[in-house]
Amino acid sequence: MLIEIKNITKTFEKNKVLNDISFSINKGEIFGIIGQSGAGKTVFLKALIGFYKPDSGDILFEGKSVFKNQKEIMKTIGFASQRHSIYLDLSLKENLKYFGRLYGMKSKDIKENTKRVLELVELTDYTHKLAGKLSGGMQRRLDIACAMMHSPKILILDEPEAGLDPVLRKHIAELIQKIRNEGTTIILSSHFMNEIEPLCDRVAMLKQGTLAAYGSPMELLAKYADNYEIVIRSYPGNYKNIIEWLKKSGITIIGSKVESNRLLLYVPQKYAPDAYVEYIVKSLKPIKETLMGIQLNQLSLDILFERIAVK
Repeated sequence: MLIEIKNITKTFEKNKVLNDISFSINKGEIFGIIGQSGAGKTVFLKALIGFYKPDSGDILFEGKSVFKNQKEIMKTIGFASQRHSIYLDLSLKENLKYFGRLYGMKSKDIKENTKRVLELVELTDYTHKLAGKLSGGMQRRLDIACAMMHSPKILILDEPEAGLDPVLRKHIAELIQKIRNEGTTIILSSHFMNEIEPLCDRVAMLKQGTLAAYGSPMELLAKYADNYEIVIRSYPGNYKNIIEWLKKSGITIIGSKVESNRLLLYVPQKYAPDAYVEYIVKSLKPIKETLMGIQLNQLSLDILFERIAVK
């Protein structure tokens, strides 16, 4: 265990932003903090680096309190905030030099690490270019490079893929994996489960300042996803009639919706998947619906997140 979060509570103007949060983060993993806007993600990340001192509780890094060992902790953590920290009127090299000095690095180490982090984020060809002339994706990579200047053990990224198109998000995801492969523990936040799921070994879901769920994506699915999703396409596609008919036939329907000319049914994992498919196929014949396609899925983590952390 690298970091232990113990019963953290933080209040701003009588509003509990974090309420008795406890979990742990292991060395070398990519750990995700997920929640809606206002769930407490950014406050939690700033508490991790000691920027916000909690009203109660503690955060231990390798057994030592983050709040009692600030100077030591700051040498081991890199933080890339949601908003750019870089200076747009400085070159990439000048930005990295500035952040190196903030971390108290020696000139020799700044020179060596500037070359190293630019290679890491694949921006070596832009060393002398002004940061303001870079694309949005490149600026995000430069933010990460600045946070990596002092070779931290832990890298914290607050919504690193926010505002980027799918191609740029993929590039950032590849960079995050690359940094982890060098031995860095990474903690990142997002309010989109599909951004975080492919990257993270484990996640913590925050809901209104409380810990709603915690574990690996597969552990969360095994614990909370007790329903199947059945996707039906039929002709002529009177889906409301199909729902009513299935209910009368005895099938338990927890939820349903019509989406993009298809019917989505949510049913309990009461029977084997094949039994549901066979039952629905037989049930459609009396109401003169021709089945065009049927698919049975376990609930996705996106839907699971909506159920756990949103509602």
